[in-house]
Amino acid sequence: MSIKLVKSQINRFLASDTPEVISIKGRWGIGKTFSWNKFLQEAKDKNKITLEKYSYVSLFGINSIDQLKRSVFENIVSKDDIGIEPNIETFKKSALDIVKRLGVNAIKSNDNENTDESSRTSLQKILAILKLTGKKSINSVKKVSYVQDFAPAIDALSFLSISKTIICIDDLERKGAELSLRDILGWISLLKESKKCKVIILFNDKEDNLEEYKKYREKAVDIELLFDPTSEECCDIAINKDSREFQLLKKMSIALDIKNIRVIKKIERLINIIIPLLDSYDPEVLNKAIKSVTLFSWCHYCSIDGAPKIDYVRNLHPNNISLFMEEDKKNEVNDDHVKWQAILNQYGYKITDEFDIVLIDGVLNGYFNDVELTQKAEDLNKQTLLSRLDDSFVKAWELYHDSFEDDGAMVIDKIYSSFLAGAKNITPSNLNATVKLFKESGESELATKMIGAYIDARKTESSLFKKGDYDFFGDAFDSEIISRFAEQCIQDSTVETAESVLSRIAITNGWNPEDISVLASTTPEEYYSLFKRVRGDTLSSYINKCLSFAKHSNANLDDKKIKENVVNALIKIGCENKMNKSRVRKYGVRLD
Repeated sequence: MSIKLVKSQINRFLASDTPEVISIKGRWGIGKTFSWNKFLQEAKDKNKITLEKYSYVSLFGINSIDQLKRSVFENIVSKDDIGIEPNIETFKKSALDIVKRLGVNAIKSNDNENTDESSRTSLQKILAILKLTGKKSINSVKKVSYVQDFAPAIDALSFLSISKTIICIDDLERKGAELSLRDILGWISLLKESKKCKVIILFNDKEDNLEEYKKYREKAVDIELLFDPTSEECCDIAINKDSREFQLLKKMSIALDIKNIRVIKKIERLINIIIPLLDSYDPEVLNKAIKSVTLFSWCHYCSIDGAPKIDYVRNLHPNNISLFMEEDKKNEVNDDHVKWQAILNQYGYKITDEFDIVLIDGVLNGYFNDVELTQKAEDLNKQTLLSRLDDSFVKAWELYHDSFEDDGAMVIDKIYSSFLAGAKNITPSNLNATVKLFKESGESELATKMIGAYIDARKTESSLFKKGDYDFFGDAFDSEIISRFAEQCIQDSTVETAESVLSRIAITNGWNPEDISVLASTTPEEYYSLFKRVRGDTLSSYINKCLSFAKHSNANLDDKKIKENVVNALIKIGCENKMNKSRVRKYGVRLD
């Protein structure tokens, strides 16, 4: 049954004062309770609820009808308070209702001749009992020694106040072992017939302990509704935000056919966490995160319902592809893997990268490592921007190749602007082809500017300008490029030191393999001299940066060598005196 039909039945139920019982069944997590509360709140906001009181009770752990009665009484609120958790004040209102029924005003009037001394004393004792309820439930009050004699009366009196009330009884299948469904349904019938109440029952019909319900429902239940919304309807119920990010969440949840509202709300919570961490990057970074978090959450929580196991998705990392290749070599067909891969292909998910690994850990842990997430997001952002720029350059060249129109000026302009924007991602051979085209088209001045812009954009990559790395076209390579590259190579030949490299990294927050090579070849003695010479924030930034290379998940031997030499230099400094021994401790170096 669609949500629209279920909602119309609930609205009719709430708008009428006719006593009746409705049961709503559906599998776990489908959103029965969430939807009931939402529709109830909407009806309240529109003043479409007829009865004046409401009580919600979960049967989880309830083992007797008396306990159920007390729970219903304790959770009664006025219809104006729907949406507010039952509290001391709502409880007092219910308690005062009992007092009014007993004619407590008679206690306060010494002139009332109709109230004998015995009745007055009993009423005063009940008032004293009710005063005890302040922050306690009736269960707690009944444990007080001098109140215990009145326990049966308290149960009876509390039940007296339950009339003409909307009562929601949730988790029917999770009742306590000592409470029978027959007794529950019998009591519900009493509420309807004698107390003029309207009762709605919510339960998971996929459980095995519902034989008694099926046997007696014909006598107790007026209408039984199946709650089986589509994934789109579940998203409409669970997600009420219209921003781009949450519309994407809806789209991805529908693509995976997620019908578990609890899972959708968990995903929504995680996305609320990552939005402020990633919204400063290119939108594609956040889009990828939303798509991945939706998939990973579904895999984590719904594998029993057919979702791929999260470990399978994690192993789609390129480093683990050999596992699947080995499986292919052995001609071993894993039916689950075939099914899961089909699901992932349809979803558009191919490999698990470093960014995804951090997201998977966040889904499993319930929180994200902010530092790791932003580091991987930074890398992904760079790749995204470079890929887009490279694509723009390719498209500009297509204007040249795919037309005979008289559009030379427009083609030159498009290629030139896209070249400048993506110079850092353009190969020397593509630089060469572009320069030759411009010179042949009479645009030598622009060609020279492009060569200069290219060198400026990639000047930190000193190996790029070495003749052996680009002179594979022989005489076909533009002479001006060869000359300018040679000049740059001479400039780069100046021997760099650890200090010059670290100084540049501090400014640009970027480095290349040559920088790592310089830092790895710096001896402990040279680091010692450097650290003794520099001061202030510069000193700590140099040391922290050197130590950070070995912390990367893909750290190589050079990265580890840098840390080793720096630590040895710090050990030497720490051994000089007690003060320095304490100072190096903040870098994780302990001498004792």
